Amino acid sequence: ANNAAVIDLLDNCVDAMIRKYGKENISQGYLDVLIESEPTAREPFEQLDLLGVSSEEQKDSLTESNIRSIKLVDSGDGIKDLAAACRLGSNTEHGEGEVGIYGMGMKTASSSMCKRWVVATRSEEGGDIELGVFDEEDSFVNNDVYLLSPSSEERDELITLFHKKLGDIQTGTIFAMYDFHNLDRDRNAKRFAEVISNENNMGRIYRYSLNDLGLPLCVN
Repeated sequence: ANNAAVIDLLDNCVDAMIRKYGKENISQGYLDVLIESEPTAREPFEQLDLLGVSSEEQKDSLTESNIRSIKLVDSGDGIKDLAAACRLGSNTEHGEGEVGIYGMGMKTASSSMCKRWVVATRSEEGGDIELGVFDEEDSFVNNDVYLLSPSSEERDELITLFHKKLGDIQTGTIFAMYDFHNLDRDRNAKRFAEVISNENNMGRIYRYSLNDLGLPLCVN
């Protein structure tokens, strides 16, 4: 399910925050899921009439906004080697109590949902923000995976969001997914946000529940 894929990606955020704050102090950190919508191409109302949908309210409900992007924001320790972290099966080090193990979650979970994702990360306080792009069509060359440079629009969008959410000094990461190909019934932004923020769904995925960690999660 797509909600499980997003929560799998949140595992990386939790691990990064455990490394930075320690499990006992992880509540000092920041974890946010931003689900942005865009207007859909509305079906002609005549087609809905043929399906027995008569009221304007029902028609509006059935043609609500699709998801444009899903962004995960965390105030963890950042990604020190972005190129290595984005390789399939990368050799990553993990501390005690971390959720991720094999270095696969970010790539496999995101690829199951979208064709393009962008990472913005700062791994040293006050350091530069590094950006990298994975694109399903252009990142694979001779069985190797290469990170691409973001477009000027992507760079401006994520740099602005990074400063807004994490400031000018703090370490952290924004992981943004675009161009979705496998959302199926989850395309409605509001309903998908409700699924992600459901406590019961979170508890089935995490080794440690967010409540046990005292880590607030904001989904909007």
